[in-house]
Parts: sequence; C-alpha cells; structure tokens
Amino acid sequence: MSESQPIIPYLIDLNEDLHFHVFLKERRTVEQVDGVVANFVEKLMAKPFGSRKEIVFWRGEYTNSHGMKMWSVGISNKYGQKYHDVLIACVYPLSDDYGSRPPSENGCKPYLLLTPGKIWQFDARKPPGSEGTLELAGKSFPVAYLPYKPKGRRKKSEVDPDMMELFPYLDEVIADVESILTDSVVENWFRIREVFENLLRENRGDLDYGFLGRFCRALRLPVIEFPMRENGRIAVNPVWEKRVEGYGIKDFTVRVAINEKLSASNKLMALSHELGHFVYHLLFYIFFARLHSFVEMEAGVESRVAERLTAEWQQAYYRTTELRADLTASYFVVPVGAAGSWIENHFSDKPLTPDSQEYIWLKRLEEENPQLSGERINRYLEDAQQAIQKIQAADYDPHAPLFERVAWCTYHRSKRDLQAELERQEAEIQSLFDEFEQSFQESPSPRRATAKQPGERLYRRVAPDKVQAVFWSEEMWDPVIVEHEAKSIQGYIGLIPRWQPRDRWESIDWVVSFEPYEGAPGDLKTWEEIAERHGLGLMLYPLNPLERTVRRMREEMPSVDNLLNYLQSQLRDAEGDTTAEEDENG
Repeated sequence: MSESQPIIPYLIDLNEDLHFHVFLKERRTVEQVDGVVANFVEKLMAKPFGSRKEIVFWRGEYTNSHGMKMWSVGISNKYGQKYHDVLIACVYPLSDDYGSRPPSENGCKPYLLLTPGKIWQFDARKPPGSEGTLELAGKSFPVAYLPYKPKGRRKKSEVDPDMMELFPYLDEVIADVESILTDSVVENWFRIREVFENLLRENRGDLDYGFLGRFCRALRLPVIEFPMRENGRIAVNPVWEKRVEGYGIKDFTVRVAINEKLSASNKLMALSHELGHFVYHLLFYIFFARLHSFVEMEAGVESRVAERLTAEWQQAYYRTTELRADLTASYFVVPVGAAGSWIENHFSDKPLTPDSQEYIWLKRLEEENPQLSGERINRYLEDAQQAIQKIQAADYDPHAPLFERVAWCTYHRSKRDLQAELERQEAEIQSLFDEFEQSFQESPSPRRATAKQPGERLYRRVAPDKVQAVFWSEEMWDPVIVEHEAKSIQGYIGLIPRWQPRDRWESIDWVVSFEPYEGAPGDLKTWEEIAERHGLGLMLYPLNPLERTVRRMREEMPSVDNLLNYLQSQLRDAEGDTTAEEDENG
C-alpha cells in the first residue's frame, strides 16, 4: 500500500457525531481497551481503504452524570457502516454501551490517523513527521507524529466583558480554544499557537496583569509569584508514568514564575515576555527537559551535544529567544494603531505620529500611571523625538533592563527583515534539536564517558561535600553532576531531594527523579555506593524556587483541594478581583 501524506496540522471537526463505544473502568482494564485499539488498527491496515483514504480514530475517558468512570473509543458517523462493523467486531464482547454523540459528550479526543501504508499518532509535543513506536497490548506499531487543528466554528462560550473590551478578538480565541482544552498545557499550546500572532495584533486597549493572568489560566498555564532574582521564568518538567518496560515520559508540566516584588507594569511586561517564550519556544524547553534523561541513559550524550552547543551558539540562542519574547511583550503592553488614535482623539489638540503615540504609551508604562491627561501627554512629547531616534539607532541588547528591551522592540517590530530573520534562526534551532533527538533514538548502545574527560560540558559539576550547601543556598534551576575522580561511567542515576519541612533542612534525603513519591529515599553517600556498583554517576535535580514554593504550599496545606483553592485565590488577588461570589465559588 502506498503511503498517504496528510496535511500538517491535520484539520479535524471536533463537533461531528461519533459512533462510539464505552468500557466501564470497574469491569474492564486499560490493557483490554489497548487490545481493542490494536485489533482495529490491524484489521483496517490489512485491507484496502477504498475511496476513503484517511480514518481518524478517537479515544478518551470520562465520568458520566451518575459518577460512572469509563474509557471510550470511536470513529466518525460519516465513515459508513463497513467501518462501523470493523469497530463493532473489535469491541465485542467488551463494550458496555455505545451511541452516537459529539466528542464533548463521550470524552473522546483524536488519537490516531490511519492512512494507506502509514499510521499517524496525534501528539503536538513531538516534531511533526518524526517517527516513533506505539505499544498496544503487547503489539508494536511504527507511527509518525502530527498535530491537529480544529476546523469550523464552535459555539462561543461566555467571556468576561473585560476581555471583549480589551481584546475584541480574544472572545473568539477563547471560544475556539476553551471547548477543546485538555488537562495538558502542552496540548493546549498547539491550540493557541495558530492564532497567537493575530491575537497580538488585535490588542486595541489597555491590557493589565490580571487580565493576562486569566488568559494563562484558560490555557492551564499556572502563574505563581514569589521573590526571585529574575523578572520571570518558564519551568518545564517531565511527568513520568510507570510502564511495562520501565518508566517513560507521559507529559510535561509547564509553569510560569513571576517575581512578586515587581511593580504592576513590570509584572505585565514579565508575564507577557514569558508567555512569548511559552508560545514560540515550548518545544525548545521540552528538548532540554528530555535531554537530561538522554544524558542519564548515556553519559556520552553530554559531550556530543556540548560540541555543537558552544558558548557562541548559546549566546546566539539567548539573543534569539529573548528578542522573540520581548517582541511579544511589546505587542501586549504597547498597542498597535487604535490605542494611539484613542490618545489623539481624547487628549491631543494636534495630530500625533504613530511613533509619538507609542512613546506616550511607553512613558505611561514606565511611570506606573495609567491615567493620561493633556498636560502629561504634552510633557511626554517634549523629548519624544530625541528619545525615539536614540531607541531606533540602538542595537538590541538582550541583557538590558526589560523596559528598555520592550521599548526597542516597539520601534523595530514592524521591520519585515527582523521578523524573517527571527523565524529563520528559530527554525535552525528546531532543526538542530530535531537532529539531536533523532541521533539519541538511533544510538545503538550506551557510550561511556570519563567523569573528568576534557572537552565541553553542559552541566555544572559539584563536589560531594558541597552538594548540600549549594542546593539550599542558591537559586538553582538546572541539574548538576556530582564530581568524582576520573572513571569511566555509562550513565547517571537522576535524583531529586525528598521534600522535608524547613526545620529539617540540615540533611537531605534523595529519591529517584522519576518516582519522587514512591521511591525509597537515601542519603547521598548511599546513592554514591549504589551508582558505583553499577558503573554510574549521579545527576542531581534541584528543587528550583518555583517547585519549593509549590511544595511549601503543600506542606502548609496538605489537602490538594486546599492547594487548588489557594492558587486560585492568589490569581484572583493578582487580578484585583476578589468578589464574594468568586470567593464562594473558588
């Protein structure tokens, strides 16, 4: 059978009725459902497709109004009886019920795309077209990955009036996204990625920090404030799951950290900046999160990657990613076009150039004063021309204060060559990361490395007797490797500190990174002995400041419900919207 190449992203009608079957969790196992899926795939791929060249297979789980938990599978009603008969033959006699309803009523989500000669798995976290293996009920299926995109218009959901005033387009974005949101922020990323640039250019009003926080919350992107050295940061970590062959990455958590000591306008710029990183660079963050695991499995990966990611490359990477995030922030905090006209219509007795309009908006942001007046505008305009010329003549400096970078981007964002160059650089970065990923997958056998071998390194080395001081005294985000005498090692055991109350921080117990709540803890000396017996080293993952903040919440409020309520109350406080009604519903 010849292979069929689908359009990427693949367009799917998320409102169409499905012919679906359900399996009660109290009666069936997920392995039995895997078997149903495997049988359907085998039967369909073994016969000619006929005139229909592409079949979308749906899968999911949900809880009905009676509290009954179940798994679900289905295909479109449009496919016709012969395909429904194949599905019926596969689910018999396990199916506990069946019906015909849209995905929103049976928990199904697009799972596989079956085409002549090739199986595609929907996964927005993987590079489109990259290949992997799908394990189902002891059977292995080669798959290629692709993202999907909803097609057609969906029913609009209720949106706060504030949103509609500030972003006329955002009510459509939320309506498009909200009906298909999942619990995975990574999957939600793809939904917003396609419309994000239009959203930026539709800003016609005065955006505030609380509003942007609500937008992040809609994407399942938590924003957590605490004291920190930086303005903000994105933290991406793998979510592990236990599998027959060991542990594997199931998903990724993505959180935004914002320095709680910033002013209101600086918080707005910082969150806008981090949102830019989320939308444009999430796959980069995921690459580095996965890289740690590859280095654990094969120590030699570190030097191979470090040879390519030189200091010069890292400087260029930092400049490219910071510039993109700053450009994003500039669109959020300095509206394009209409807001300037609003200033001119209300406060100026003479026409204002677009540059002057944007300068007024920047000065207003800098002075932390949202109230404009004719007198203040005239004062801003006195030095506007000279200040604008200075900004336009300057080079972009990724190490400059955030406000200066946002101002620079405001006066350069309309340049097509700048946007084109950014897109080219980002594409080159992604291509390099894809190349690395492919080489990791194809590596025939683990390669050993010497702990003190010469050459480039990616990870900081820490002496065993310095570990405790380093981990509790510094603001650490990235893993470190325990330094030992020169020896040949095959890989590393990844460890994270076991969370303990603050009054017990004089000692640290460590647990394996992929089973932090189940693994047996031990002190560093014990783990060093275990690692040495197996020819391994130790890679230590810090509890970064964001993770520490979340763990402290858990320490103070053991209940998960209380933790969620606390986080929601923090968001409401940041929004300045703590009405009694919301507190009751929190």
